Order: sequence, then structure tokens, then C-alpha cells
Amino acid sequence: MNNSKTQPHPIGFKELLALVALTMSLVAMSIDIMLPALHAMGQDLGVTQENDFQEIITIFLLGFAAGQLVYGPLADRHGRKPWLLAGLGLYCLASVSTLFVDSFSLILLCRFVQGVGTAAARVIPIAIVRDCYVGTQMARMMSFVIMVFVIVPIFAPAIGQGILWFGSWHMIFLFLLADAALLMAWIALRLPETLHPQYRRAISLKVLWEACRLTVYTRQSMGYTVAMALLYGCLMTYIANAAQIFKDIYQLDGQDFPLAFGVIAATLIPASYTNAHWVGQLGLRRLSHAALLSFVLGCAGLALWSLIAPPSLITFCAMMSATLFFFAWTFPNFNALAMEPLGSIAGTAASFIGFFVTALAAVLAWGIGQAFNGTVIPLALGFALFSSSALLTVWWTEQRKLFQFATDIWTRKTGQRDQ
Repeated sequence: MNNSKTQPHPIGFKELLALVALTMSLVAMSIDIMLPALHAMGQDLGVTQENDFQEIITIFLLGFAAGQLVYGPLADRHGRKPWLLAGLGLYCLASVSTLFVDSFSLILLCRFVQGVGTAAARVIPIAIVRDCYVGTQMARMMSFVIMVFVIVPIFAPAIGQGILWFGSWHMIFLFLLADAALLMAWIALRLPETLHPQYRRAISLKVLWEACRLTVYTRQSMGYTVAMALLYGCLMTYIANAAQIFKDIYQLDGQDFPLAFGVIAATLIPASYTNAHWVGQLGLRRLSHAALLSFVLGCAGLALWSLIAPPSLITFCAMMSATLFFFAWTFPNFNALAMEPLGSIAGTAASFIGFFVTALAAVLAWGIGQAFNGTVIPLALGFALFSSSALLTVWWTEQRKLFQFATDIWTRKTGQRDQ
């Protein structure tokens, strides 16, 4: 790190990597650990329509989106550390509150507040990484972060199912409470302040408006933000529908569902590792654009297969694994490209980008979830629509140079690597 004057305690690369990854993984944990419990929660709280169970995921994402608008400006003004601790504290309070409510609407309220608190764990770690790294280095750091925290979706449903075997779904919230409390202790004791005093910005409506305006009117930043939202919509659609797909369509029980979900999620590990390696060799644009084209083809193949004949469990898992592999080659690099021109407003930029990406993805996932009809067709068509829209968005963003960047990989053109 280059701002050692602001660091009360030294922290090494590996420790920062682990802390950022585990803090950001709280978001995935808060979503995926709930999947085995959705049906039990809905039944206990009097929900009759199974598609409404997905609201436990959707409302969390909406709170998560709203909270991201707050933490960025505050972190740009007062520093990263205090507001990261404040967000996690709010998350702990919401987790405790779930133990004392007995209606579906109040659980949704607690989940919304949980989402608001968790937003700090998404926005501020990215700003911390941006404080220390830029361009390809930032993309490599984020790839290693993703490689660490993608383990969470592999095991989170199994953890949730294991908790249900020994207690009620309320115990899941106690587990989340303990997770957040441990992170708070680690951050309080070890994390230095990474925002140098000279980069702190006053909070005012004018400053916030100018920062948002710069983000929106910067073609590269806004284009890749929209593309990220569409891709994230694919991922959230899959997660929101996963329990119903595996349990209702493929008749998997409580033990087999976490296994199938984990096998697909495990694809993210080699994908993130190889992305961290190849992004330094090929550059952000070449690698992410080639991956996006592959992602679109995979989504189109899944949609076509689903329309012709219902895919078997093995076929569905294989095609989902392939699409998630290319998702991991695309999403972190798009995030780096969106943030690249915004170093002077990293906190506010990460805040706005996170809000936009999460809010749009939540709405898209909710729409596809409400269309669930006992087949994978709505999910497959949603994937095809969102991914092709992302492709068109990046094509516009790069002023029609998308295919030039992507095909450089396959034609083995050499030259200066894009940063």
C-alpha cells in the first residue's frame, strides 16, 4: 500500500486479501445459506404461494442496493474503516431482530435492514482495493478475492441445511450474527485506514450529484455498469430459482440439493484462478470480451435446449457450470473497467455502481422468478435475453470495437496489452 501514513497497524497482502474476501463473502453467505430454509420459513410464516418464498432473497437485494448509495459518500468523507464497522453493526442488529418476529412481513423488514447493513461489506472493500491498486492489478486482486469467497456459495446451502437438521431456521440467523461479529473484531483490530486524508471529500448534494453525473456520463463506466447489472441479473435469477428448480423439477431432497448447487458453484474456483492469471497476459478487454461472447453462446444454447426438450439434471448442471465459468471471466473485469476512470471518487462511484447493478439485477431476478412454471424455460430465456443485452451494451460502450478486442485472443495478435 502506498498510504502508510494513515495506517496505525501494518497489514500484509495475504491478510488484506483474506479480510476483503471474507467480508465481501458475507453478501453471498446471507443469500445462499437461506436457500434450503425458504420453504420452511414460508410455511411457518403462513405464505401459501411458493413463488413468494423468493421475496426473502429479493427484499435482501433491494436493501443491499439501497444501502450502497449511503456508504460510498460516507466512506469518501470519513474513511473506510468506521463505516465498514457501522454497516456490520447494523447487520448484527437486524440478525438479532429476526429472533423476535413472527410474521412474514416483519421477516422481510429484517432482511431489508440486513441488506442495508451488508451493503457496507460490498462497497467499502472495493474502495479499499481501489485505494491500493488500479487497472490490471486491481482486476488481479479482485480475481483472487473472488477465488477465495466463491467457496462460500459451494458450502453455504449445505451449512444452512445442516443447521436445519439440528434446529429451526432461526438458528441460521444466529450463525450469520456470529459471522458478522467475528469480522467486526478482525477489522477493528487489524485493518488500517486506506483513504489518505488528501483524498477525503466533503459530503454535499452538489458533490454527490457531480460524482454520480461523472459516473453516468463517463461512457466506459456507465456502459460496463449496465452490462454488469444484466450479467448479475442472470446470476441472481439462478440463485432465486435454484431451490424450486432442484427440488420441484429434479426432485432433489435436502441432502442432494446443496450438493448439486455446490457442484455448479465450484466452477467459479478454477474460473477465478485462471482469470487472475490470464488477465495479466491478455488484458481486461480482450479476456472479458471473449468471455462475454462465450457466455452469450452458452445462454443461447441453454435456452434452445430447454425449448426443444426438458434438459436432464446432468445436462442442466453442465450447462450452468459452463455459463458460470465465463461469468467469472467477465464480471470482475467489467467491474475494474467501470471503476478505472473514477479513481478520484472511488467510494461514491463504487456506491452508485453497486446500487445500480444490484437494484436492476434484483428486479430482473424477481420478474423471472414470478414466471416460474415448473420448468427451466423462464430461467433459460431470461439468461438469453440478459446476456445478449449485455453484449449489445458492451458493443456500444467500446464503439463497435468489441469483436476486435475479443478476436485478438483467437487470432493470436500481439502488441501492447490493454490495461
